[in-house]
Amino acid sequence: MRKRTDRLHGRKRPFRHWGESTEGDTLGTMERARWTDERLDSGMHKIDRNFDRVFDELRAERQAMRGELTAERDALRSDMARMREEFRADMAGTRDELRSDMAGMRVELRPTSRGSRPRWPGCP
Repeated sequence: MRKRTDRLHGRKRPFRHWGESTEGDTLGTMERARWTDERLDSGMHKIDRNFDRVFDELRAERQAMRGELTAERDALRSDMARMREEFRADMAGTRDELRSDMAGMRVELRPTSRGSRPRWPGCP
């Protein structure tokens, strides 16, 4: 088994392993973590701004749709009310016509004298 050394093919390793430290290192672990946090924070701020923009656009679209749907609903209600009134007028005309027809039938079926029965076609 090969023994691990600090030299690879005659050169020093270009990187340190986790947990290793060198003396005189100006970029310590805390300094690196702060830089990483600042970098992540700036990236997250960009993402937050993009989400805010998207949410604002969605909110505007919802409001526009709500306005359009309200207009459509009001138009539908007025159409339904107009149709209902037309239907009532048609039904009133049909009812009046039916009443007059029924009154005419009553007159036709009324016997001419008190003792006589109306004669139905085909009846003795």
